[in-house]
Amino acid sequence: MGLFGMDSYMVQVEADLSQGLPRFDIVGLPDAAISEAKNRVRSAIKNTGFAFPVSRITVNLAPAGRKKEGTLYDLPILLGILASAEEIKPPAKDAAFVGELSLTGTLRAVNGVLPMAMAAVRAGIRTLYVPAANAAEATLADGVTVYGVPDVVSVLGVGNIHTKRFEYGQRLVGSRSPHISMSNVWVPTNVECSEIDRYFNLTNEIVCINSIGENVLNELSGCDR
Repeated sequence: MGLFGMDSYMVQVEADLSQGLPRFDIVGLPDAAISEAKNRVRSAIKNTGFAFPVSRITVNLAPAGRKKEGTLYDLPILLGILASAEEIKPPAKDAAFVGELSLTGTLRAVNGVLPMAMAAVRAGIRTLYVPAANAAEATLADGVTVYGVPDVVSVLGVGNIHTKRFEYGQRLVGSRSPHISMSNVWVPTNVECSEIDRYFNLTNEIVCINSIGENVLNELSGCDR
């Protein structure tokens, strides 16, 4: 998504990793805030538990002939790099992402979310991920499912849950402890996990968190939600 004044338009973030001396370039007429995204994205990737690629990284913001400005491209740039490095699956084509990153991977609010959400509807986007602080504004746009996410971990689904209380594949709304607020909203997916069922006799009241795709014995004792 892009924003110029109150006019919003679609921006596609393309990422390419190639051989050569490590370098990180962002092209497509970025302003200074976007150029500085390189440092935020690098730190957020490392602090989220992923390895930052040691490659020549080129990120293109298309259409390349239109000037881009602001910090809202941080999140899609991070996702593009991780997808190119095959660390994550490529995001769905009918999904859009906006958000400024902190160095730890949390998401900060950005301006102009409502016009961007309306532009997403016009472009056929079905799912829009925004910082949790922007969720209420984005939901004013009809025709798109909005997920307010507090951090990169929530976007990537690293904290998917496993419970027999709900059907597998359902997305559930939860909240991080110690208190419920918009900034603590968490939207995981209930995923089937035969390894957990093999070792634990779960009831409908038990939920396993931070264990899907990870070492069960290590992760079950480390859940923070």
